[in-house]
Amino acid sequence: MINRLTRVFKDELISKLLKNAGTLLSGNIIASVMGLLTLIITARTLGPEAFGILVLIQTYILVVDGLMNFQSWQAMIKFGTDFNENQEVDLFKAMIKYVLLIDVLTAIIATILAITMIKVIGPFINIDENVYHYVMLFSFVILFHVSGVPIAILRMFNKFKLLAFQAVLTSLIKLIGVIILFITESELLGFVIVWVITDIAGHILLQYLGFRELKKRNLSNILDIRINLLKGYIKNIWTFIITTNLNSSIRMSTRQLDILIVGSILGNHAVGLYKVAKQFSSVLSRLADPLYKAIYPQLTKLYTQKKLLDFKNLIIQSSALVFIPVMILWVVFFCLVILLLNIQ
Repeated sequence: MINRLTRVFKDELISKLLKNAGTLLSGNIIASVMGLLTLIITARTLGPEAFGILVLIQTYILVVDGLMNFQSWQAMIKFGTDFNENQEVDLFKAMIKYVLLIDVLTAIIATILAITMIKVIGPFINIDENVYHYVMLFSFVILFHVSGVPIAILRMFNKFKLLAFQAVLTSLIKLIGVIILFITESELLGFVIVWVITDIAGHILLQYLGFRELKKRNLSNILDIRINLLKGYIKNIWTFIITTNLNSSIRMSTRQLDILIVGSILGNHAVGLYKVAKQFSSVLSRLADPLYKAIYPQLTKLYTQKKLLDFKNLIIQSSALVFIPVMILWVVFFCLVILLLNIQ
């Protein structure tokens, strides 16, 4: 058994996967801790009612953005890897341009929807018309969420350290901003402004890192590339995009819609408490996310290269490796929750 595990860890694919997942995990943990501190300080400063309003506004924006965002990074990795492995540079550049165009158009549409639909949806999710201007301000975060290409490029070329760096730096800036607001005893508007600015800055930083990587690889000159080079692939691309968007919408509904439901039934005060509790409980899901993000580019490359046996082994081995530690952590987490809640 020990010899088998040793062989697994020495496997080049597993070794690279664990390295990339570990990099993302370390970034996720640091960002999550700072995110939790940000929430606690924000709640302490604003109080339950105003904090609940802030959470509802942010969640509404996340839901609209999630429904309209096509998760184009997955399509970019899927088809971009094919083109890159086959050294079809023009097709690869055309795919970059196409995905970028999709992201820009959907970001604009989602921003307009978020601004216009709040008057219709607001009363149902307990967002009062007195704070609609905060919603409109927050909506501009969506406009900068053009991240499909940079996310895909950084993952395709194993630049996971840059992804971790972006997550940590964004969380750190937001935490510092919130601490300043806590010291100055600012009100809701101050927190809305800080959250909006830091979220936008995070998107811009991600875009900079992604397109800088493209420039290093002489792949940034995409303006002169004709999108109609993809004519024979458009149907497959959109079939893939629609499928992944449906999957992401279902995942998003389990992660975000519950907050809106709590707000509509129990009110803003309950939303704030629920958000903090949910942030604590999201630790386990964040442990699995890095593996999913790190393994996707490798699986795509193996499938493109027709290495189906390696494809199968990577799935089985990676699943086996994470199952035991995740289960141990789940048991520890469950016991801690029981202890904290004083359940006999």
